[in-house]
Amino acid sequence: MRPRIGITCSTDAAYAGYQLRKDYCRCLLRCGGLPLLLPDLPEALAEEALDGLEGLLLSGGGDFPPQCYGEEPFQPPTERDLWELALLRTARRRSLPILGICRGCQALNIALGGDLISDLPRAGGHGWHQQQQARQQRSHTVQLLHPRLQQLYGQKQLWVNSFHHQGLGRLAPGLLPAAQAPDGLCEAVLSREGEGFALGLQWHPEALQELPPFLALVEAARAYAKKKQAHFHKFR
Repeated sequence: MRPRIGITCSTDAAYAGYQLRKDYCRCLLRCGGLPLLLPDLPEALAEEALDGLEGLLLSGGGDFPPQCYGEEPFQPPTERDLWELALLRTARRRSLPILGICRGCQALNIALGGDLISDLPRAGGHGWHQQQQARQQRSHTVQLLHPRLQQLYGQKQLWVNSFHHQGLGRLAPGLLPAAQAPDGLCEAVLSREGEGFALGLQWHPEALQELPPFLALVEAARAYAKKKQAHFHKFR
């Protein structure tokens, strides 16, 4: 049985609805997962929304307002901001497997107590973090710093795509730096050993049809499902 993976969506104001690139679902399906879309809901529903899931994927999107990580200027968070942070904090309490992509990587860091560089160009970040090429093209390298990420990809350096105006700043206490761009910016994070599966990538592997992160999420979700089933039978 395919593990059920919830995927967060962007809001389409013009359509008054939600949107998500199909590549996220295609990659999960190819790796054996069952993608289920999670629209923005009230924060109080995060527990119920995650009850039927074995994994969580935070998709890409726009910037987080600095208020979300305790900085100025003041800008009220969107419904999506509040919803995703509530989902992440709930998921981590449950040790639910998590994959965060681009904005999702930043959300993971914020939810666990880290912060962001709110404006990379102003902070001296290199222009290729906002590439002009198509999403399927790669614009810069990253060095894979952590052995677990090196093992996942089977190499120590990747060429990646890049579409982010913000970047990871101070990392949350529960996260480890896992990849680095040539300008020193942290491009990936991992949860500490023994604290459940959580992986954040600043690039967009779904646009590159890069399957290792999705395979890792699905594998962790299968293991989570087995534990959940064993717990259910134990207390029947």
